[in-house]
Amino acid sequence: MKKQILNLGKALSKAEQRNVFGGYLQECTFTYLSTYTGQWETVTSGGYADGQAGSDQANEDCVGMISNMDATRCFYDCEWDD
Repeated sequence: MKKQILNLGKALSKAEQRNVFGGYLQECTFTYLSTYTGQWETVTSGGYADGQAGSDQANEDCVGMISNMDATRCFYDCEWDD
């Protein structure tokens, strides 16, 4: 426990900073062209960090859908982006 308390004063790495969420989580809406159906699909998902961090996470999810060949095109819109 003492060791954990002593570590509170250290600076967070860039990777750690990206994983820190504030108290508010936002929803993002994804529109993607499904490789399975050939149709445009829309889904809204919550749990994204507030602000730019959540938008960055949504972008990574879109890239992941394309990389995994679940979609050929993907767009996202988060509450922060409005």
